[in-house]
Amino acid sequence: MLALTMHGTNALLHNSRCNARLCGRRILRRRNCTLLSMNGSSQRGPATILLAEDEPLLRELGETILRHAGYTVISVHRREELDSLLKSHTNDIDVLLTDVVMPEISGQELAKQVRSRWPAVRIIYTSGYPSDELKDMHRGASFLQKPFTPAELMQKIREVLGNS
Repeated sequence: MLALTMHGTNALLHNSRCNARLCGRRILRRRNCTLLSMNGSSQRGPATILLAEDEPLLRELGETILRHAGYTVISVHRREELDSLLKSHTNDIDVLLTDVVMPEISGQELAKQVRSRWPAVRIIYTSGYPSDELKDMHRGASFLQKPFTPAELMQKIREVLGNS
């Protein structure tokens, strides 16, 4: 279980199963806690973000950070969830934040389907692979290299929404 406690501009992540992928190079680690800097995350806006991430811990962390920043977050990690969302969700999706490599559907295919339903959606791809190694990313899409800090995530969200 993941628990995020806010302390001013810092977030303390409590995780009894903390692993190297989550507590990677750019995050400070203390026993089973991680201190995440939230500097730069104070600008909030009413936007809906579709988060597509297959790694459960990263998905939960992303949801927590984005919700704390005031965004509405919808998460998917399997193709059937996306199909259901495409059929049932009536409101706009402002930003798609998607991992490039996922087991059932690639980030590029997911973005294509989401953009066909919500043409104005802004796309942010995330990956542990360098962006120059990734092919077929949509024109106009942004890229955020993993691992990233909460502040970097918030800056990229503000950037694509035009609030930088």
